[in-house]
Amino acid sequence: MFENNRFTLKFILLTLSLISISLLIKKEEHLISQSRKNSDKAVQKTVNDRSFTKTIEEDGQAILFVGDIMLDRNVEVFINQKGVNYPFSEIKDEITGYDIAIGNLEGPIVYKPIEFARESLMFNFIPEAADALYWAGFDILTLSNNHTQNRGAQGLTETKELLIKAGVDYVGDPITCTDETVLKKDRVVFAAFNKTFPQNCSDDKVSEMIKKVRSVNPNDFFVAILHWGNEYQPLNSSTQKTLAHIVIDSGADLVIGHHPHVVQNIEIYKNKAIFYSLGNFIFDQYFSKETQEGLAVGVEIFKNRVAYRLIAIQSHNSQPFLMPDDEKIRFLDILSEKSDAVIKEGIVSGAFTLEK
Repeated sequence: MFENNRFTLKFILLTLSLISISLLIKKEEHLISQSRKNSDKAVQKTVNDRSFTKTIEEDGQAILFVGDIMLDRNVEVFINQKGVNYPFSEIKDEITGYDIAIGNLEGPIVYKPIEFARESLMFNFIPEAADALYWAGFDILTLSNNHTQNRGAQGLTETKELLIKAGVDYVGDPITCTDETVLKKDRVVFAAFNKTFPQNCSDDKVSEMIKKVRSVNPNDFFVAILHWGNEYQPLNSSTQKTLAHIVIDSGADLVIGHHPHVVQNIEIYKNKAIFYSLGNFIFDQYFSKETQEGLAVGVEIFKNRVAYRLIAIQSHNSQPFLMPDDEKIRFLDILSEKSDAVIKEGIVSGAFTLEK
């Protein structure tokens, strides 16, 4: 009787051990499988974000352009409530999917911000904003606009210091056409000009600068970034068009525009793209649908062609996100109707390609 009980106990213990081992193996297999799934998703995401036109045989350089970034006033209120990364948290994955991401910084980043009267239309951003921009995935910010000197020359100096300290480059000057107007990164040259102060940077000076830079960088892709135009207007002005053509005739391969706070039309001139205005990216202009929409442009540069991806952006409480499909269809349809007919179908589909 005693021997039988011992045998039964051993059998039970052995069975329990085998069950435990089996469960552990299954759990380990599940964890490995889940890890692989997560890894595959991460790899797939990178491929989707970075390679919207790539083939296995070629390797293009992918650049993302976004519109105006303003981090004061109501945006700062949300930052104080939800954290400094709040404005970027819903769009970060899109930004980090490119070799270079660049936006227009609509104000200075300073060590000791002050509170401006709202009606003054003056901005300054907290020093932590530089780290947030880096966290979001930005590589370059343009400073050639009508707000980066809102805290004077010292504020502009602090902006440059804080950006570099955070790991973000800058290009452009708010007042003049200096050497800081130009930045070369990899095989791409960026030149940024502020045309809201035309007396300081005339069309002739812009043309001269582009020709000069092009002469020493004959094989690089040249992007001209212009702060220009009339606010809240859906179409470019005649002065914008004149300068855009001058810029391309002087050697630019692409024109990107900022300042109107709404998305303007796209033109093709001599097989080069002109994006007259990308609209707002992060702002607190809640008074219209158009000022809470923006266009981000993915540009992939190959040896013989340039591929463009049009990314429709919507914003809620100063937090941009990818526009839902139904809204995106409406947005791109409106954009196609006011843009160059030669790329109408491409705009509707969200992508087009131009031969070099």
